[in-house]
Amino acid sequence: MSWAIIADIDIESECIRFLGALRNDIWGVWRVINLRSYRARFSYLPIDTENTTNQNKELPDILGDVPTNWITIEDDFILFWASQVTHASYNVLQSPKSKLQDGIFRVWIVR
Repeated sequence: MSWAIIADIDIESECIRFLGALRNDIWGVWRVINLRSYRARFSYLPIDTENTTNQNKELPDILGDVPTNWITIEDDFILFWASQVTHASYNVLQSPKSKLQDGIFRVWIVR
């Protein structure tokens, strides 16, 4: 799941699709030069280092309050990227330690 600059590059570069994969690099430079930020709130349950065998917790109700044992970051974000795979494309290795079906999301955040 990507949001902010990654999604901007993917969607907005459609106008230069004829350039193939190079479109992402060109539009990426354009987006960095004309940088945007997006206000958001991101909440997550930190890893329990003492009990690593049972990391799958039930998610709280999406309309309810965030549990007190979760961490919340509210800020202006430039990039948010949550991934369970090693590659976003043939030339983008964003999560080299990911394993298929390991149940772990690796999250990149740039503020």
